[in-house]
Amino acid sequence: MQLSVYRNSGGLQAIMNSKLRKLAERDENVVLASGIPSTIIRSASLETTPGGEKGFNFTEGIAAKGKISREDAATICVEALDAIPQTTLIFEVANGDENVTDWKTWFAERMAKG
Repeated sequence: MQLSVYRNSGGLQAIMNSKLRKLAERDENVVLASGIPSTIIRSASLETTPGGEKGFNFTEGIAAKGKISREDAATICVEALDAIPQTTLIFEVANGDENVTDWKTWFAERMAKG
């Protein structure tokens, strides 16, 4: 889910992005209200840069101010498919310094924290 699309844009684009952000938030609320276990990934602004060159940052609030390569964001989404949470798992991600070599363990640790 992309809530931080085109943060610093102005004019008509800012209005359109505000509407997109509201739609994304509404969709997230629908998923949460359903009670169905799910994973919500709040990614930072997507960049068209090579993936696999940087680590990750999972700090709360990073999605609003960070950036992540499309390739790295896609990798996380694919890895999340193999990690089925018992409840809803929500996290934010941007490129950063944390290296994740074992996604199965990473997701298991996040799910254990609740």
